Amino acid sequence: MRDRRATHGCGGRSPRRYITRPPQAVGENHIALSDAEFRARLGAGWFALHWSSHGFSYAIGREIDIWRRSGVNVVVNGSREYLSEALAAYPDLVPVLITAEPALIASRLAARKRESKTEIAERLKARDDLDSLPESVIRIDNSGAMELAGAALLALVTSKDGVPSPRSVK
Repeated sequence: MRDRRATHGCGGRSPRRYITRPPQAVGENHIALSDAEFRARLGAGWFALHWSSHGFSYAIGREIDIWRRSGVNVVVNGSREYLSEALAAYPDLVPVLITAEPALIASRLAARKRESKTEIAERLKARDDLDSLPESVIRIDNSGAMELAGAALLALVTSKDGVPSPRSVK
């Protein structure tokens, strides 16, 4: 999946996220920033989107605006808590929620070894707000093989109108 994330082989792009979390050998290939570096880039206007979650600051660079102007589909790993702000900045955004059964999410988070059991429980509790998401959110179930959810997301990114049918994909 990591090789496909950069280009999707279909004219789509996924920007690397800027995160105030140290880099790790396993996991997301993000751009690690100190809190001071993050604040300086934010103050300079270098981020198209930014939010805080799980004790860290996250951002997406302005390169996405260039990509979008050139007709490229952009796939951003964002935060549902920041969705309303993202929709205000990008009204044509097609929100996609990729989720799985709670027990499976807990085991996947534990396998990453980044969060404590308490932090994992807090993340799972945050799932309680999923029913309050806008109707426009397309849902992809990632409870099965990750390749299936990846294929569903790829089909969405490569669709002409950006809206698969049905609105919930398995």
